[in-house]
Amino acid sequence: MTLGDRIDSNGARPVRIHQAGAAPGSAPRRSPPSATGGPFISSCGARGRERKATGRKNSRAKDNPTINIMHWNAEGVSNKKEELEHFLYENSINICCIQETHLQEGKPFKIRGYQVFRSDRQGRKKGGVMTLVRNNINASETNRYMEEAEYIEVKITTNDSKMNIVNYYCPNDKMLVPDSGFLIAGDFNSQSQSWGYKTLDRRGEDIESWQDDNHLILVNDPTDPSTFYSRRWHSTTTPDLALCTDDIHKKNLKKSG
Repeated sequence: MTLGDRIDSNGARPVRIHQAGAAPGSAPRRSPPSATGGPFISSCGARGRERKATGRKNSRAKDNPTINIMHWNAEGVSNKKEELEHFLYENSINICCIQETHLQEGKPFKIRGYQVFRSDRQGRKKGGVMTLVRNNINASETNRYMEEAEYIEVKITTNDSKMNIVNYYCPNDKMLVPDSGFLIAGDFNSQSQSWGYKTLDRRGEDIESWQDDNHLILVNDPTDPSTFYSRRWHSTTTPDLALCTDDIHKKNLKKSG
């Protein structure tokens, strides 16, 4: 079984973030997409053009750096490590935000060629977040604490820009207040027609209000395939969202699925 197969069965799906034409704010209420499952990858061209994440060398790479960011709800990462390494390499992933790592606190976990920033669930099983950053990227952890939420923030510095990557798992009502240079990815455990659900629940309403208050742009689209498959309920949902500040959105974000 390939990682792609595992990703499909575990609810992640590759996506590449595109520059949306809509202004910041929650999307109009629309019907949900068909449930297919799959991973989540994003590309941010630092100088405005996208380079495909194929793993091949690109002669323009030095003149036109692209940061490929993967977002994945793994539902346990230990038994997928080898295939994850292969997937990251084959798709030229620079940064990978993983939720539901299910790693044991204090137990080492390394990915060849990547810096590992992680926050494990304390005192209980499952949960946990981890952000992987390629060794050739200047990265530093700036924050890993938010009350009643699994959260880690990593600052990325390139030659011409800075970006804060926030990796969330089930944030509480005390949401982050970003200023600029933020890309936020995570499992928000909320429902809204803006990201493909039939209904709007209280958490979804809170997320939409937080998005509007902070002028964030939702990368997800209601027509995107679902991102999480529940083996218990045999159903697919979209708890996994990516949002960004306007300055990041203007750096030619690309999405493909």
